[in-house]
Amino acid sequence: MTNVFSGKSALLASSDRASASLLTDALRALKIEVAGYSSSLPETHDFLIRRECDFVFASIFLPMLPASGIEEGIYSLPLYKKPAVLYFAGENTSSLMLSAFSPVVTLPVKAEDLKAKLLAVYPVRVRDKDVQKAEEILSGMGFSPVPARKYLSYACALSANDINAARNLKRTIYPAAANAFGIKDMQIADAMRRLIDKTFLSGDIENQYKLFGSSIDETRGKPTVSQLLALVGEMIRMDKNK
Repeated sequence: MTNVFSGKSALLASSDRASASLLTDALRALKIEVAGYSSSLPETHDFLIRRECDFVFASIFLPMLPASGIEEGIYSLPLYKKPAVLYFAGENTSSLMLSAFSPVVTLPVKAEDLKAKLLAVYPVRVRDKDVQKAEEILSGMGFSPVPARKYLSYACALSANDINAARNLKRTIYPAAANAFGIKDMQIADAMRRLIDKTFLSGDIENQYKLFGSSIDETRGKPTVSQLLALVGEMIRMDKNK
């Protein structure tokens, strides 16, 4: 069976290097490179800005780690730089402390057990609540509940995660959505464009202009895919910050 993790890389984030090193045998068995170590949340974020990696293994005792976990600390990273996050702690750590983090790897860990944990979080997925919010926004704009709206909702959630994603349709949006729905990039692109065309031909014109303003081309009478994703992505981000 193909090892899907061969050649991937991981950052080990812990103020206790000896504890983090207990992961290395299992990572080596899965052919995952240890890209580096960090000893605090700011150092972890700085590392990820400089270098892309596929996974971050963070100690639940990492200095400055908030109760919500490390994800919020790296939420602003572009989607293509955003790693999957797993937490780790020693086997004697209380279950109450472990319950605040997910998924958690208890050290020492066997390669097969670690592989199961990795498969649960990789590749990085968009947040379900962002997709649901996008569905609500698109429904309010008059988009019909057809499969193409699900593609758009997923793409809007991607845009909410990465402010630049809407500018990189071919590199980021279409491949990610195609992978999520099991169809080709071009099918995703065509379905999105057709649904936008249909909605802006028959929808509430006054409300559309209220939302998009001058970004709607008067000769086309509709936004581009990028414009729609950027707007809805920003609306999701604004809702997060309320």
